[in-house]
This record gives sequence, C-alpha cells and structure tokens, in this order.
Amino acid sequence: MLLNTMQPLRTMFDLSIYPNQAGSVSNVKINLPNEGNFNAVLLDLNGRKMGKFFPCEKMMNIDFHNLPKSVYILQIFNERGNMQTFKLIYN
Repeated sequence: MLLNTMQPLRTMFDLSIYPNQAGSVSNVKINLPNEGNFNAVLLDLNGRKMGKFFPCEKMMNIDFHNLPKSVYILQIFNERGNMQTFKLIYN
C-alpha cells in the first residue's frame, strides 16, 4: 500500500501519514491547536462516510483493510465550523 497526502496552500493543521508504505493500517499524526474540540471524517469520492473520529485525537489510526484502493477525503473540523480537507490516495 502506498498512501500519499496533498495539503492545501493555507493550512490550519499540519498532517503527516506514516509509514508511507504500510499494510492496511496507517498512522495519521495531526498537529492540532490546544484549544477547542476537533472531529474528523473520512469520505470516499462519492461523499460516503467511510470512517469518523469523534473527538479527533492528535494521533489516529486509519484502517484501510476493508476499503478499496481509491482516493479518499479526510476532513478535520472544529466546533466553530472551520474545516480543512486532505486528499489521501490509497493504492
């Protein structure tokens, strides 16, 4: 498996995924501000929820074992409605 991420130019959060080549589980490390609560949702390209993380931790494991190889969207948002989107490529 190869999992890549592309980040937007203006970011609220720093995101890293490792290991770059892994089995079916990847670690996602997010540098979140200390204030506020954050949630995350993993979507496929059709907008279907493939996973949700409430509350979002600074370190999450995303299990791709039962997911097809595809492009996914990881949305991280706070209680004020601020959201950042990351594109994840699982191939």
